[in-house]
Amino acid sequence: MADPSPSAPCGTKTTSGPLARIRLEPPPFPNAGPAPADCGYELIAPLDPDGYLDTESWLDHRAACHARPFGSGMGSEQDRLIYTCKRRWILLTASDGRVRHIATHRFVEGGSIVVAESDGTTRSFRVARLQPLMTSASDT
Repeated sequence: MADPSPSAPCGTKTTSGPLARIRLEPPPFPNAGPAPADCGYELIAPLDPDGYLDTESWLDHRAACHARPFGSGMGSEQDRLIYTCKRRWILLTASDGRVRHIATHRFVEGGSIVVAESDGTTRSFRVARLQPLMTSASDT
């Protein structure tokens, strides 16, 4: 398994990798079939070849990296995807400063991702779709 910890210190510019569109939906309910796909997040984020969030690529494409919540009660403001110098991935909502922490997981279709709210509540999401995006020199 790849080491998900970053190799570049904060502020270091390095060679970039691809961005991906990642759709996170609630996981299936136990013994009750699939969960409704009416809330979750759609992220634009850099992934390394093993499916982990890629710090080096994020440094080159940070302006393009974000999460858009969708569904009832999720709000509509786009969150920024940020890698902190404390080696944590967060989603930051600009209007109210709300922070959500993304646990370091491998992003693979059907896999599970945990998002922790600033109040300590954790929510699990299933990676419903993962689509590589083409990047251009204008993204940097």
